[in-house]
Amino acid sequence: MKKIFLFCFSMLSALLIWLGPPVVADTDLEKPVASMVKDPQSYLSEESKQTIDQQNQGWEQAGQPLRVWYYVTDQVDADLASLGSKLLADWQGQAEQSSAVLVIMARKDQQVHLQISDQLQTLLTEEEITNILASVQEKFQEGELDKVSLQLLAAIEEQVFGKTTLQVEEKSAYQQFSTYLPLLVLGAFLTLAIVMDQSARKKGDAGQFLWIPFEHFSSSPNQSDKTTLESPSWTSDSASDGRADMGR
Repeated sequence: MKKIFLFCFSMLSALLIWLGPPVVADTDLEKPVASMVKDPQSYLSEESKQTIDQQNQGWEQAGQPLRVWYYVTDQVDADLASLGSKLLADWQGQAEQSSAVLVIMARKDQQVHLQISDQLQTLLTEEEITNILASVQEKFQEGELDKVSLQLLAAIEEQVFGKTTLQVEEKSAYQQFSTYLPLLVLGAFLTLAIVMDQSARKKGDAGQFLWIPFEHFSSSPNQSDKTTLESPSWTSDSASDGRADMGR
């Protein structure tokens, strides 16, 4: 009997470890301090949060009423529309709520929701919001929340103002290759120079390209056609009700 009990206990423990800790929805829904982003699990990078805050500050300085809030979490227990409406009213305040958008991203629920205020419903219709969410669905499912957050911010700005000042497009393969092209060319030239220099030395000629560094080489008395390089030693000291959401 004791062996059966220990076996069952071991199997249950192994199952709990495999499943991991239970995911619990956030209970702290207070307005974020000194930021437009509430991100308890730190899904977004500091750079993305800073970009969101700077964009909102830019609108405020320009006299634009638009504000975009972000709530990023694991999961939510309440209905997204109800939660979004409550948070938008609490965070933005009733006096300014008419020009606000709240983005809710529930990572483990695989849901993104946009809650918009009354005044913006003519600029951000249900169809437009659905299209915006569809455009980020693949990146969201892949866990690229930084890209999703900035792409949503740019799309909202463009829809409201007719243009966006954010550059969130990914570099093409050609652009990424062009960034490293000078280093690749330099590396190829140095490799070719070393090969040609070594080839010339094997034939008994002086090195044609890297003669200055090779002056530090010392010839072996027994093998005059070979060179040796003493490696240096290194030391280290290291020691409203506008809404739309995206489901699975």
